[in-house]
Amino acid sequence: EKARAGFPPVDMALIASDAKDTNLLELLNTFNKDVRLRHVAVVLLAADPKAAEGPAANLIQGCVPKNVSKDDLGKALPAAFAKKDVPLDPKTEAVAIVQAIVTAVADLNPKTTSYPLAELTPTLIRLLQNHPDPIRLQAIRALGNLANPAGMDGLRQVFCEAKNPKELRLAALQGMGRIILEARAVSAEDCALLRKTLNDGDADLRAAAAAALGRAALGPEQVGAVLREQRIR
Repeated sequence: EKARAGFPPVDMALIASDAKDTNLLELLNTFNKDVRLRHVAVVLLAADPKAAEGPAANLIQGCVPKNVSKDDLGKALPAAFAKKDVPLDPKTEAVAIVQAIVTAVADLNPKTTSYPLAELTPTLIRLLQNHPDPIRLQAIRALGNLANPAGMDGLRQVFCEAKNPKELRLAALQGMGRIILEARAVSAEDCALLRKTLNDGDADLRAAAAAALGRAALGPEQVGAVLREQRIR
């Protein structure tokens, strides 16, 4: 409690270790690979500052003397963080943490992971609005990766909002295509939207719309309508 006032406003782990660097590196890699721990800053409590050298050094935010008193810990921690240029702004740190988590979800394989990723869909949809574009982009990628039909409305809204950057609209269209592929079906509304996009002035959007339509099990009438619209006989 005495040191709390001096703590940097970031999540951290204090690790006391006299282990060889190879063992320490293994421990730190565990932190780095775990989605829940990846954002945690690691400060090493060590008798010798040289313990923070070697292959593990790039995963350590700082080194604090192992025998530091509780009274001095609050001063020692900010100093350790300052040496590694760790951002101390809470808002900046919060954005970085959210972006790291959403990026991790976007890169996970929902068919092999044990995490109930589909439960994240409502949260990811909320991130599509009123957040920095880097977070929105990763949330879009994550929704496409999960291929949960519940995410279709959110992706459609991002795509249809013309003022959104092309990068976001294209990612949303690609995400819609992944959901369509998983469901092997497309609603009449989305089919009409994709058919309209086939005539868009942007070649990338046209290609993404064509790919999405190609993933749906279109009936003969729908296929015929697309061909007629594209003047393909």
